[in-house]
Amino acid sequence: MAGYENVIVGGGLSGGMVAQEYREAAGQGSVLIVAGEPHPPYHRPPLTKEYLRREKGLDDVYMHPAEWWAGQDVDLRLNTEVTDIDAAGHSIGISSPRARTNAWRFSPLPSEPT
Repeated sequence: MAGYENVIVGGGLSGGMVAQEYREAAGQGSVLIVAGEPHPPYHRPPLTKEYLRREKGLDDVYMHPAEWWAGQDVDLRLNTEVTDIDAAGHSIGISSPRARTNAWRFSPLPSEPT
């Protein structure tokens, strides 16, 4: 498996925003998002409001359509868990048939009010 220059652990909106902002800032390195969920990054308020009230379709709550991720050369690994992180070796283990990838990593963390 080829290595990635940028690995984002977590496929929530924050992980998706990191990838989007990186590309908007002219970031050219390879990008991998590893997500335990089966869906690409999505906006949670519209999901819990408009989608559940049937005011929007599921595609409307996704951050971007699948074609956007492919067009931006962002590899989405959905239904995949990070099993270990080797910071010194710049690699992660993932729960997929392609068991190991050499990678630099960024891990979005939830923010807390200060």
